[in-house]
Amino acid sequence: MITSRLVNTRDKKLHDWFRQRLRLVIPTHAVCEHHHAPWEFFADVFYERYPQIIGMACRTGGKSLGVAGLNVAEMALKPRCGIVSLAGNFEQAKRGYGYVVEMFREDPGLQSKLSGPPLIRRTDLKNGSHLEILTASERSVHSPHVPKLRIDEVDLVQSEIYQGALSIPISQHGVKSGIAMTSTRFKAYGMMFTLVEEAPDRGIAVRAWCIREILKRCPYRYEVCPMKKCEGFCDGKWCKKAQGYYEIDDVYAKFLSMDVETWQTQWMVQKPSRYGLVYDMLGEHHIVDDDMLPPHLRLDDLKLPGGDIRSDPRIRPAWNNDFDWYGAIDWGYEDPAVALLVAKTRNDDVFVLDELYMKHLSPSEWADRVARRYPMLVARLHDDDWTEHEVAPVYADPSDPAQSREFGFRNMLMVSRPYQIQEGISIVRRFLKPPGDQNPKLFIHQRCKELRREMNQYHLKEGTDIPAPGDDHGPDALRYLMNGIFMPIPTKIETMMTWTPEKSHIQPDLDFDFPGSFDI
Repeated sequence: MITSRLVNTRDKKLHDWFRQRLRLVIPTHAVCEHHHAPWEFFADVFYERYPQIIGMACRTGGKSLGVAGLNVAEMALKPRCGIVSLAGNFEQAKRGYGYVVEMFREDPGLQSKLSGPPLIRRTDLKNGSHLEILTASERSVHSPHVPKLRIDEVDLVQSEIYQGALSIPISQHGVKSGIAMTSTRFKAYGMMFTLVEEAPDRGIAVRAWCIREILKRCPYRYEVCPMKKCEGFCDGKWCKKAQGYYEIDDVYAKFLSMDVETWQTQWMVQKPSRYGLVYDMLGEHHIVDDDMLPPHLRLDDLKLPGGDIRSDPRIRPAWNNDFDWYGAIDWGYEDPAVALLVAKTRNDDVFVLDELYMKHLSPSEWADRVARRYPMLVARLHDDDWTEHEVAPVYADPSDPAQSREFGFRNMLMVSRPYQIQEGISIVRRFLKPPGDQNPKLFIHQRCKELRREMNQYHLKEGTDIPAPGDDHGPDALRYLMNGIFMPIPTKIETMMTWTPEKSHIQPDLDFDFPGSFDI
């Protein structure tokens, strides 16, 4: 079904301006359910309807050309409008600059507004507006503050550079600040995937369009149309009303030349496959909330303001012997330090129930923070006996024993041993997807947003089975824990604990044999 998105007179006038002055005709109809007309994105940006907006489009979806036209329009029609347009690479920047130069050259009226020759570094108009076209880099994101930021092919931009670019826009001279980003979503662990997934929480508007929204009217009868071979692409009706620019024969050539995954992801703008992710089997069926958990694992009503869990009889496994608590720690400072709260049931179902990600804390500050947030991880002495249900092992990165000691000083049982990365990954995978038709045995609570994000970004180096660095802090902590609990050999654990003076007769160097076999 085709729906027009020229919803008001202002949008139509602006569309006419693009067509007459820039010789740029942007399609105004949406075809697919949940997709948008390409024009809707550009009109929303020009009229500043959203502080941040993403245009997620197919390959050759008119993103770079449309952004160039948008930049020219805003400079010409909004006095003293400063724009920084970042491109994912140098070729993209050159292409965008070429479009801008051509638009000024082809329209004498626009050309007369220039205060000098248009340059890729800076183009100035007599009305005080200007445009800078830059390649996204550490240096370029420190450019002067202007109202408008454009990021073309944001999927090619590194996360650190993207974060730096967000500081560029600022409202000035009566022009409202705004961020507009465009890209094809190439892969499941790219910047575009993350932005679109997090858009509802961040208040970012998303406008998506695929090859069907930019298709030129099809000249074929449905019975002989080549794209009839592409199941679900066309019903023989909507394509007769299409108003785009892409020829059906070119679409068919692309369809024949590429694999199904590339076609669906980059041309039909469907959710990309999880190929290349370390945990590609992770899905929505692994995500739980309190309503899906047994009562003794529900933490929502035990949370204090700020996220700490209050000390309550219900957090003690002795109250209900159906589960045990565990902690998992990955050290950090400039990168985030991570703590995970985990429960394991008697049938070895593992639930990651809470997370804590923090930066720039000293070892003692980090240990204090974890102890305050998770009182169930602090060992309790019961009737002068150290009972199994009063101790929650905390599995940690073995690379920094000094940090483990800080936790031990706070009566936490720290478990550290050399971990083989592939061993831990293999165990996590087995729990996410057990052999045969068995149900998953590892679940992550929906409140663990950062862990879920990292698990969905944690990917392999291209052409290898080795995880790429970055987005690995929570997955590493989870791996330490799963490796420590479920290694198929008994593991001797050397405790690093201190005890209160009145309990000093208990030896802190006690060896604890932890069951370590698990078969599925």
